[in-house]
Amino acid sequence: MTALSQLLQVAHYSAELLIDARATAAEAPLWDDSRDGLWWCDIRRPSLHFWSMSRPAKMWDMPSVIGFVALDENNAVVVGLADGLHLFEPESGAMTFLFHPEPELPDSRLNEGRVDHQGRLWFGTMQDKGLTTIGSLWCWAPGSDATRVFSNVQIPNGLSFDKSTGHATFADNGDRRILRFPVDDPAEATTFLAPDGAPGEPDGCAIDAAGNVWNARFGAGCVVRITPDGEVDQIVDVPAANVAGICFGGPKRDNLVITTLRVRMSAADLVQMPLSGGLFTHRPDIAGAPEPRMKPISVNQPTGEPDT
Repeated sequence: MTALSQLLQVAHYSAELLIDARATAAEAPLWDDSRDGLWWCDIRRPSLHFWSMSRPAKMWDMPSVIGFVALDENNAVVVGLADGLHLFEPESGAMTFLFHPEPELPDSRLNEGRVDHQGRLWFGTMQDKGLTTIGSLWCWAPGSDATRVFSNVQIPNGLSFDKSTGHATFADNGDRRILRFPVDDPAEATTFLAPDGAPGEPDGCAIDAAGNVWNARFGAGCVVRITPDGEVDQIVDVPAANVAGICFGGPKRDNLVITTLRVRMSAADLVQMPLSGGLFTHRPDIAGAPEPRMKPISVNQPTGEPDT
């Protein structure tokens, strides 16, 4: 049976609108238990957003393109910008520079970031405008230098971490595979989902309590659920073609939050899909796994120069 014919037999569900944001590029959703709300980024605005059902939404303009937001164990907020990692103070709006792993590449920016169960931040770099393979995947433990994990990356995406197996996933849109590897031995990476294993391109990932990996499919208007065996067994249809980021949200992590983009869409496309740039939600049958946090951040961090 071909991959296409297998997908035709997969159960389909429909996502519902959560926020009609009309964002240029809504990305990197992250649920914050301590603040009872959702962080997300508009990459091209560029801006950082916080949404909660219990109080008004907030938005902060960012000084450069923003690729992700992360949290440490003390509730500190870290943002990945075009010019590196920064501590961000939501109350005052103050920004404190931490480091940039690639200061010699002024055309690169940070994209995609997620924390593993050892409290380390994994994040990607990529050419901001262009499709060259100057990007990398980095791993950074606060208090240490960042380490390059993969190089020759075009568009880093698809990070997730399975505590029960000690494995991670990662995707490069230029390659279109989703890789799976032991967190402590990335050299042992294997193909978890082939380029033709689902429609569109792989973008953000999230993992549920049973070890299923949920993957946003850019250009295909859907999110797919991939079993631990690497089989797509559910598809969530989204009324926006460019599906980008996902996370599990809510106090019980029983809602899948999905972000979408308006970029790369014509006026005719937007007439057909007016909710593009919005955030959507779907309640799956299995809740999400808890999202790890970074080890506490200090403003006196190492330079972030790569280990050689």
